[in-house]
Amino acid sequence: MRNGDGRWWLLFGAAAGLGVLNKPSMTFFLLSLLAALLLTPQRRLLWSRWAAAGVALLVLLALPNLLWQMHHHWPTLEFLRNGQAQHKNIALSPPAFLGTQILNMQPTTILIWGAGLVWLLRNPLAKSWRWLGWMFLIFLAVMMALHAKDYYFGPVYPVLFAAGGVA
Repeated sequence: MRNGDGRWWLLFGAAAGLGVLNKPSMTFFLLSLLAALLLTPQRRLLWSRWAAAGVALLVLLALPNLLWQMHHHWPTLEFLRNGQAQHKNIALSPPAFLGTQILNMQPTTILIWGAGLVWLLRNPLAKSWRWLGWMFLIFLAVMMALHAKDYYFGPVYPVLFAAGGVA
């Protein structure tokens, strides 16, 4: 972002494509990331040939699994529906989901990651990184709306810990 070199999109595409192959639910993170970029001036990063190449690489890497899912009548969705129908997973209310986030990250660390979220969303020095704060909030809302397992949200916290360190 700082030097305008868009080649990092290729690394992003490779990592995201492998991530989707590893865990299809990463798609929700990627959509949250896209929405956050679109909400901020950083949306300009999306309109480059490097961004298109990175997204193409992502799709190319994830395509075999997507085709397999389609050919086998979406077994992952069936697995999720069966788990929901059999009450395999606990559906947490939004306040309970937020509470488990605080517990999962250890309560005292909210002083770091909470400060990071506030810094990303409010501090003028973080203006070019504000999309990361929005990504966190959008992804949190999506996970709560889908009644995702509370630990699915954990991998997004390093972003806030880093921002908290800067704050």
